[in-house]
Parts: sequence; structure tokens; C-alpha cells
Amino acid sequence: MIYRPCFVRIFPQSKLDGFAAFHRRRSGRLFRSTLSALVLVLLPCCCAMHGQTNEWAWMGGSPLVPESCPPASGCGLPGWYGTLGMPSATDLPGARWSAASWTDSEGNLWLFGGGGFDSAANQGYLNDMWEFTPSTAEWAWMGGSNTIPACTSADGCGEPGTYGSLGTPSAKNSPGARSDAASWTDAEGNFWLFGGLGFDSGGTLGFLNDLWRFDTSTKQWTWMGGSDSVACTGCGPRGIYGTLTVPAAGNVPGGRGDSTKWSDDNGDFWIFGGLGEDENDLECYLNDLWEFNASANQWAWMGGDEQCSNPMGGYPGVYGNLGVPAAGNIPWSLWLPSSWTDSSGHLWLFGGVGEDPTSTGYTLNDMWEFYPSLNEWAWTSANSVSAPGGSAIGVYGTLGDYSVSNIPGERYAAASWTDANGNFWLLGGVGVENAELEPGWLNDLWEFDPTTNEWRWMSGSSSIPFDTFGAPGQYGTLGVPASGNTPGGRHGAAGWTDADGNLWLFGGSAFDAQGTQGTLNDLWEYTLGGTPVVAPPTPAAAPQFSLAAGTYNSAQTLAITDGTAGATIYYTTNGTVPNSGSSVYSATISVLTSETVESVAVASGHAVSPVAYAAYTINLPAAATPAFSESGGTYTSAQTVTISDATPGATIYYTTNGTTPTPSSTVYSGAITVSATETIEAIAVANGYSTSAVELATYTISVPPNFALAASPTSLTVNSGSQGTTTLAVTPQGGFNSTVSFACSGLPSGASCSFNPTTVTPSGSSVVTTQLTITVSAQAEVARPNARPFLPATALALAVCCFFWKRRRGKLGTLVLLFVFAGVGLLSGCGGGGTGGGGGGGGTGPVTSNVTVTGTSGSIQQAATIMLTVN
Repeated sequence: MIYRPCFVRIFPQSKLDGFAAFHRRRSGRLFRSTLSALVLVLLPCCCAMHGQTNEWAWMGGSPLVPESCPPASGCGLPGWYGTLGMPSATDLPGARWSAASWTDSEGNLWLFGGGGFDSAANQGYLNDMWEFTPSTAEWAWMGGSNTIPACTSADGCGEPGTYGSLGTPSAKNSPGARSDAASWTDAEGNFWLFGGLGFDSGGTLGFLNDLWRFDTSTKQWTWMGGSDSVACTGCGPRGIYGTLTVPAAGNVPGGRGDSTKWSDDNGDFWIFGGLGEDENDLECYLNDLWEFNASANQWAWMGGDEQCSNPMGGYPGVYGNLGVPAAGNIPWSLWLPSSWTDSSGHLWLFGGVGEDPTSTGYTLNDMWEFYPSLNEWAWTSANSVSAPGGSAIGVYGTLGDYSVSNIPGERYAAASWTDANGNFWLLGGVGVENAELEPGWLNDLWEFDPTTNEWRWMSGSSSIPFDTFGAPGQYGTLGVPASGNTPGGRHGAAGWTDADGNLWLFGGSAFDAQGTQGTLNDLWEYTLGGTPVVAPPTPAAAPQFSLAAGTYNSAQTLAITDGTAGATIYYTTNGTVPNSGSSVYSATISVLTSETVESVAVASGHAVSPVAYAAYTINLPAAATPAFSESGGTYTSAQTVTISDATPGATIYYTTNGTTPTPSSTVYSGAITVSATETIEAIAVANGYSTSAVELATYTISVPPNFALAASPTSLTVNSGSQGTTTLAVTPQGGFNSTVSFACSGLPSGASCSFNPTTVTPSGSSVVTTQLTITVSAQAEVARPNARPFLPATALALAVCCFFWKRRRGKLGTLVLLFVFAGVGLLSGCGGGGTGGGGGGGGTGPVTSNVTVTGTSGSIQQAATIMLTVN
């Protein structure tokens, strides 16, 4: 089960840890709340520094949460990546928590991954790698991706790992994005990384057990062991324990996150507990102890349980006698404790959250010491007013003074360091400080001397503000150590010890200078050696707006300027934090509607400027609401709708899919045909006006059951004694599903038609067909020319002649009449005119008819016409 919703901690509901509230001992359960991420700004300042001892100096990043970042909004300051491998004053990692960190052999500080924000202020899991050089106070982006890939998972997105071949370094290799991994530095200053909650080679998010080495000389990653894949989202590879205390090539801890880690004086690496997978692939809170021999590249299971007591359960601690190592002693199943290694090579552990078999969590302030030579634990201290494993408040004593009575209060996810003397330093975390037992984000700094087993409170607050649950940061002047400076309450910060023994702190979930909670990217140095440090780059001047924030009754024009020579101004108008991919300011901005403008300036040799912010409310008269030519309602046929607007010069935007139109919607340019039920919504936008109200109309098209009839082809030519075919298609409309029969009319004599099938019945919206066949007989009637064209007229002339001759009346007139009729007959024969050719000789010609096919279903009739030509 993935245990980091919203990129903070993803547990079952019973396991959510409270960043705003968490279980105390009285309630018996620990909850972890969702992280409220912040956008951070940089304050302009350039001051000389003086070497001071035991003082904090703010060294970069932002001390403030931008005004546009509401509480719990999930926003954060993006990273400025610059050119890969090239340090720059402008470069800065994005805000993040639970990143891995280490110091190389030259004293440079390195940062990898964590949960946070990429170059475009997208939130997710990171796999970017950064190097900070204290001598120049500049960051360089050294590897990994500067963007988080888009995904649809609610658990978060991140780059998959590129593993290459096991044991083979490559410039192409890179661990997947992750948080809460264990990390170490070997004797050569190379960086080692193990597990965490992150992405495997296929991009699946789960508990990892992959082991990586980064060579600082070649700048290449090598996959050294563990699995490159998880079986499912939230899963992890099971542990392979082997024989207790015996290293073997096949041994490997199960996938896990939030474990405790150390390096001993032999250069071996150690991990303890965390949330992950046991040997049976059961997810739970672990208390197993492992040692990794880097030279042999082998793990050895050194103690604890290889099997979980219950799913998501754990084991309580076995304390024994205070200060006495024993084989039976063991800390609780823990996640997010603090750890360090003393000058004798002993491993120390403080606080964290202990889980019992019922999945009840206890925030602790117990301290344990592990003796590698004995392979035994000793419980070394806890508050005298609490039972072992119980919760406890802090006893602060006098600032700067050691005392056997002093002890930090219960907490988890604190930052920790080991100084050059082997003393342990602890800052913040989530816990309680005083008798009020109010949980919150701590910012108290403590030092522990293992030779005397005593604590002393060094800086920060001994009480948590009741109203904010976290002390604000006191930043002072950029780059200048001062006794009043202190980071705000925080947890999940990255920490380093530099070559001079000074302590460094970066980011985490924290409270800014105004006491607002968020995710920060501020960088701090706590001076222990008293050595001078280089001043950090001065931020560019914050951009200046020509228009004051406020309310206006007309559209406005905004100009942005900056006082830093050569500065490039980036800006946004949608309430998001500007980043390197935002719009570059080049001309005045028209503020036509209410909006928030944010801007930053970037200049060579300077850190990124603070964010300039202004919210503008534009109260303009609203454009007229669009008008539809047809009102909404129910119609039995398709409708044609036109849209108009009374505002001069208005542009109309509309949608037909049920969404509210915006100026990004379709621009109305002509009548809309509504042939099926749909809703049209429209707005009007015009210069000098605010966007109109939305006009909406729903058109319900209810077509009565019917069908359409069509023929293909629509013309046939058939020879006498033959037949022709065409296909008739019946298309249902309005849910028509009845039987249709067919008939023909208009056929010429001697022609007939038939249908196969004789009836059809549509179903749903599918078209059904039948085949029409027209058959023409050999004796079909066609037009014939007259074979004896002069015979009728000639016969008539002879008949008339005989009649009049017999009566002997006017023989001459009769003869004339005879010749007239004979001529008419001859003309008739010569003029011709029958179908199929002139002159004598006979033959046939085509006859064309329009045949009507009728489809009938009850009272519904539809027809199709076919032009039939018979030869």
C-alpha cells in the first residue's frame, strides 16, 4: 500500500501522520497529515559575512510563502536548473522534503530527489541531482530530470529508473524518482542510495530495494543490487535474509522507506527498520538491522525480526537495563527516527515513531546505542517522567548548558548531523516540546555529547505557538550569521556537515518568516568552526508593477520593470508561480478581467528575485447575454439555431457538450443545426465589458417513429427477356422497429418486380436492405415503326374513287381527289416517325418508365423512384 498521498506520507487512514496533528501517547495513535506545500521567494540582500561560532546564517532560497499560495494548496517554488553541470548564481533546487543528501571528499554538498517541485512548479517525486559548493555558494544541476512527467495517478508522478546492466556504470543510468531513501558516503566520497518510495524501471510506484552508487569523479551511476521492478503500485520486493550475521551475495533487505541509516568507522553501511516488506512480502513496520559491506558488495542480516507480526503492524522495543548492551535488547519497529555515528564507530538512534502489533504508533524520544563489535543494543536515555516507549516532553534547561536532566521532546523526521568531534546534533521534526503537549513543527536545535551522555539546547524555541503549530523562521540578513537567526519549525529537511565541520540545512516542510506553513527551499549554515564563509549571490531586484493592486472599473494596462541591469522578467496571470517556462515580459499587459499577476526577475550573477505579486479586480459592465433564435424545448424535427448579441463588437463563444463556455470555446460564426437532443450554452465577450452571463437552452429532438427508403442504384436498363436488380435500404428513424413490406407501380407492360426478402424489420439504428428484381418478358410491348406507310392512305383513296366512279358524278373531280389521297399516303410513308428509326425496314427501340417502389408499415408509407429502361 502506498503511503504518501499528496506527495507527503501515504498510509492507510489509520496510519496518516499528523503534520498539523498527530497521535500522542494519550490517544495511542499517530496520524500523518497532508503536507501543505508553498511557493517560496528570495529576498534581495548582499552583505559581507563574518565567521561566527554557534550561529545560524540564512544562505539562500526563500524566506516567504508567496501571497498567491493559499494554505494547503500544494504549491511550491519551482527549481531553476540552468545548464547541466554548470554552477550558476541563478540555479536553485525547487522546494522539497525527504531528499537524500551527502558530502563528498572535497566538502561539496549533494542533494538527490525527494518529494517536491520541478522547473515548472509541478509537484511529484524528483530524481534530480544537485551539487552545492560552499566556497562559491552556488548550486549546479548535475543530473536527473528537471521535469516531472504527467500522469493520472493520485499517488503522484515521477521519472522511472534507468538501470542499465548490474554493476556497470553508465552516463545513461539514473535512479528513479523517490523520497525517504537511505543514503551514505564511502571513504572516496562516492554516494550510495538504497530504496525509498519511488519509481522502478517500468514507472511503477512502490517500495524499492535497489542499491546505487554514484561516482563523483566520473559523475556516473551504477546499479549495484536489489530489484529494478516492483510487482504492483504500492508493492515492494520481499527481503532475503539468509543466515543471521552472515553476509551473502543473495541477501537483500526488502523494499522500504523511512528507514534509519548509518556509516560505521569501517566504511560499512547500516539500515534499521522503516515501512516495507518482510521475507514473506508482507508490508509492515520493520525492526530488522542490516549491514552492507561496500567492498564485497554484500548484505548481512544482523538482528531484528525477518517476519512481520501483522500486516501494517510492528514490534515494541525490548529495553533491558539502562545503558547496558544485551543480546535481547532492540528498539521498536521504527520509522523516521534520527541517527548518527560517534567517533568510536557506535551507531546511535533517537526518537521516531514506534509501531506495536496493533498498528498503534507512539512518537518517541528514546535514545539507543548500537555496539557493532558486540552486535548488541543499549537503551541509553529517555525522559524520566515517561515509561520506556511512551511519549515525553522536552526538558530544555538553560540555553547552551549541558545537563543530565536535559532531553529533547518526542519527535520524528528531524534533521541530524554528526560534527567533527563525534557529537550529535538534532533540529526540529514533528513532535511536542513542553508541558502543553501541543503537537507541531519544532525548530529547537540540540547537541548531544556521547562521552558524557548529556544534551544541551543550543537555539530555537522551547514552545510551539498554539495558533500556528510551528515557530516562524528568523532569517536576518542574507549571508550574515547572527545569534537571533533560526530556521522555522520543520521536518523532512536535508542536512550536511561540510569540510570545516559546519552544519547545513535545506528545505523541508516548514514555517516561513511570517509563520506560514509550506514546503521550502531555504538554505542555512550553522557555524561550528568559526571559519569565514562566502556570501551567497544577491537576488535580482523584485519586479515593479506600474499599476497598484486593487479594484478598477475599467480595463487597465500594466507595465513591469526591474532595477537589475540586464534582468529578464518572467510573469504569469493565472495565479501560478512564474518559472523558467513562463511568459517573458516584452510589452505592456492588458488587464481586461480580474486576475492575479506574478513576476520574477532573473539576471546573470544574481539569484532569482523575490516574487512580485498583485491582484487586480476589474469591475466592468457585463456584456449583454446572448440571445437564441429558437427557445429551448421539445421538437419533432431538427432545428436551426442562430445566436446574436446586443453588445457592439461582441464575440460569442458557445459549447454543445454541457460545459460552461469560456473565451477558449468555439467562436460562433453561423447557424447551428440541432439534429439530436443537446444543450447550447453561450457567452459574449467584448472590449470594455466583462464576460456576459451564460445563456443556456436545451433542445429535445423527439422524432416520431418513421423510416427512410432509398434505392441504389436508382436507374436500371433491362433487355426484353431479361432482368435487373437494385438494393432498397430501409433506415429507421425515431426508434422505428416495425415490419416493412414492398410493392411496385409504374411498370411497363410485360414487366414485373419481386423482393428478397419480401419484408424487413429494422432493429435499433441499423439499416436493413432488400433486393428488388425487375423482370421483363420477351413479348413486352415496345413501340414499332409502320412497315407499309402509304397503305392506309392509298386504300382510302381507291375506296373513295370507286365510290364516286360508280355513281358517275364528276369523274374529273374524283380523279383529282384520288391523286390527293395517294400523295398524302406517300408523304406519310416518306416522313416516317415511329420509334426505332425512319424509313422502312422494321426494328425495335428502348422504352423508359419511372417505377415507384413503396414501402409500407401500417399507416407509414415511403417511396423510392427507379428509372427503368427496357430495350
